[in-house]
Amino acid sequence: MRNRRLGLNLSQEDLAKASGVPLSTLKKFERTGQISLASFLAICDAIAVGHRLNDVIPPAPPSTLDEVEGRTPRKVRKRASPRGRQP
Repeated sequence: MRNRRLGLNLSQEDLAKASGVPLSTLKKFERTGQISLASFLAICDAIAVGHRLNDVIPPAPPSTLDEVEGRTPRKVRKRASPRGRQP
């Protein structure tokens, strides 16, 4: 990340402002590699690599049979109660 920031000629202060991540968090990230996912994604968006995350993060596996078969689940229709009866 640091190399990308420097390649874009951004100071830590500039990147912190552009991403909305506190400067102290950015400094700690560059020093230790530790950061929250939300802050990491904000930095990725600020240095224009957020769209490339799909290349390194595989999609979640399907969790339902409908997803496996590529179907969209049917919507359950709601029906009115018969007249004169209250629920």
